[in-house]
Amino acid sequence: MNRPLSNDFGNRIGSLTGRVIAILATDGVEFDELSRAKRELLLAGARAIVIGPKPGKIRGFREPSPAGEHSVDVALDATSVSEFDGLLVPGGVLHVDALRCMPRVIEFVRSFVLSGLPVAVSGHAASLLIDAGVVRGRKLSAWPSLKTDLTNAGARWMDRDVVSERSLLSGRAVPAYYTALRQHMAQAASAESPLFPDFLARLFSPGFPRAHDVRARGNASG
Repeated sequence: MNRPLSNDFGNRIGSLTGRVIAILATDGVEFDELSRAKRELLLAGARAIVIGPKPGKIRGFREPSPAGEHSVDVALDATSVSEFDGLLVPGGVLHVDALRCMPRVIEFVRSFVLSGLPVAVSGHAASLLIDAGVVRGRKLSAWPSLKTDLTNAGARWMDRDVVSERSLLSGRAVPAYYTALRQHMAQAASAESPLFPDFLARLFSPGFPRAHDVRARGNASG
């Protein structure tokens, strides 16, 4: 995406004006987690784009019962990391288990983390980071049942509601998590791997994909 280097000087802390944030979800997502996270991002001035494996509607749950539907703004195959300023994956064991089985999703998440763009996961969504191979040596919180899985994958398990380390925000769907979400997503991209200089070179190349269509769709998000 042809995006200028971020300059937050003069902006208030937590302002997301002009930022485009991807919300990755599918059927089985925790309805209230997605709804509240999207509302927080919109209130901070961001354009929050719901991305799903397929167009249409995704069914949200309040475990164990259905709770309503969310519209998919953009199908996953029709977009790329370059079109966004950050990634949010809400919790919900059903939707996370489904996403973990999709290679395109895993590559999407991995690319976000390696790019250094802000990434936030809550509850069971931290397990996507395991499949993406990006948790070793990182401090992470999640739903308590993931403690052993994260530890075995090389992460440093933290029994906290919110943990923020470099580009990753993880935790549980509590008020403190949503408070931290705005400020985390306001971060500029930072290097997470030796691939980052190459990422920047491609990012500002004339042939790199543009985000105008996705940003336009984001204006209609609510």
